[in-house]
Amino acid sequence: MKKLILVAAIGVSCSLQAQKGCTDPQASNYNAMAKENDGSCFYKSTSAAPEKLCKRISDSLTESSGLMLYNNWFWSHNDSGNPPEIMAFDSIGGQVLHTIYIANAPNNDWEDMTQDDQHIYIGDFGNNGGSRTDLSILKIKKSDLNFSVKRDTVVCSFIRFSMGDQKDFTDNFITTDYDMEAMVFAGDSLHLFSKNWNDKMSRHYVCPTDTGRFVLYPVETLNVGGQISGATINSNGVLALIGYTKPYYPCFTWVMWDHKNLRFNTGNRRKIDLGNTLFPGQIEGVCYRNTTLYISNENKVATQSLLKLQTAKWMDLNPNNSVEDTFINRTSISFKSGFLTVNSIDISKGMILLIYDLNGKKVFNAEFNTIETEQTERFDLSALPKGIYIVKCERVVLDKISID
Repeated sequence: MKKLILVAAIGVSCSLQAQKGCTDPQASNYNAMAKENDGSCFYKSTSAAPEKLCKRISDSLTESSGLMLYNNWFWSHNDSGNPPEIMAFDSIGGQVLHTIYIANAPNNDWEDMTQDDQHIYIGDFGNNGGSRTDLSILKIKKSDLNFSVKRDTVVCSFIRFSMGDQKDFTDNFITTDYDMEAMVFAGDSLHLFSKNWNDKMSRHYVCPTDTGRFVLYPVETLNVGGQISGATINSNGVLALIGYTKPYYPCFTWVMWDHKNLRFNTGNRRKIDLGNTLFPGQIEGVCYRNTTLYISNENKVATQSLLKLQTAKWMDLNPNNSVEDTFINRTSISFKSGFLTVNSIDISKGMILLIYDLNGKKVFNAEFNTIETEQTERFDLSALPKGIYIVKCERVVLDKISID
């Protein structure tokens, strides 16, 4: 009886997956043989000094806690105790260009902002003591904004939530692991990142964009080594988290890319040290334009300013490393009783299946005969001797197989 397994000695069961490892040539543990990134890359210590783009943002934004690019303007807001407003400002002189007043939402502790095509979202979820039970996200329709005046007023709807893993709501000022200051929109959801004052981790929650009330549970925990104060994600899915680490507050950004299904532990994660509270200051707001990171800071020790940092040089952005929505992800293969079965929404009549041994010699080829309404094709491999083989379909390597 034949058996298909990964890199092992045709028996009884089937197991098949691409060779995994670190696929980033810049990483210390780069594996040139790896075809699928498994999130294991690690890097040498990296530091950079952001460039100061705007030396002083308007004094109306001394506590800039979120940052966003919309309508070709930078937008920000202050945090707790300030008016419920978001402001667009000039990125060179720092002057306020437009103010939006949210009439039905106090600024309890606004900490981050993000957007999709139709809405702006503001995170009223700052929770330095871990005692809040009224966490929410404000949802503003972009169609309600009036740019013909310098100041306009809107009303918002609310997304209310709680962290389902939090059981203790005792007030523990800056010693709680249930603070939150970072949020991005990606896929069809909002992604929230906790600010853990004790264990220096960050839990990743996924929240619907629908109005209503939700109980959220973490989908992963990121080892960030500090307190996360802001987040952004670009159109290529590159996530950046910014923050600092108490007690001395050195500042950093984490850049995360080449991940699967917006689970950031599955991809590359690189930390870049940025300085301290003297420079660049207590960084709180962050947004991406392509691969350029823009960062704002509160007026604490350092004057509130706008900084920029180019991140592309630290990332292997080879499109061959893309892991989302690829032919391989949409295709599964299995081996049983001498037959290789290929199942994919992409296969059609005229495609070619090729099998090579490890010396590169082609030992099998066959044409797919499947009509387009079907998704499965079976190939008889019973004549092949035991060994390790590479399966290809058109120009895409599907996997390595072992026949015993």
